[in-house]
Amino acid sequence: MAVKITYRQLRTEVRALAKNVRKGGEQVRQRAKALEAAAKDTGKVAESIGRMGVAQATIAETTELAKIMDGTSKAILKYSASTDTTGKAAEAADAQAKASHDGINAAVGRSPDHAKDHRWYRQE
Repeated sequence: MAVKITYRQLRTEVRALAKNVRKGGEQVRQRAKALEAAAKDTGKVAESIGRMGVAQATIAETTELAKIMDGTSKAILKYSASTDTTGKAAEAADAQAKASHDGINAAVGRSPDHAKDHRWYRQE
């Protein structure tokens, strides 16, 4: 079953989608950058405990954790780039809707009151 949506609803929904995708993408990027900073800090901790004479296994585990965290943050940043693509696609859909239907919307807006009622078109 097809969902009925008005021109204004379509544009509002598409613009909201683009805004939410970009906002979500930025939040993901901020968290990934925080993880990247934590990975660097963990690497420094590994170096520090190495100078203290801590067991080699502990140093190795801390170093490995730093590498995993860094790799995870890089993967998240790469993934978050897709939100930019999705946001641009939503904006393009909005621009297409405006290009294809805005003239119709404007014409209906200028039409006499009886023409603004969609039932009138069915009768004619």
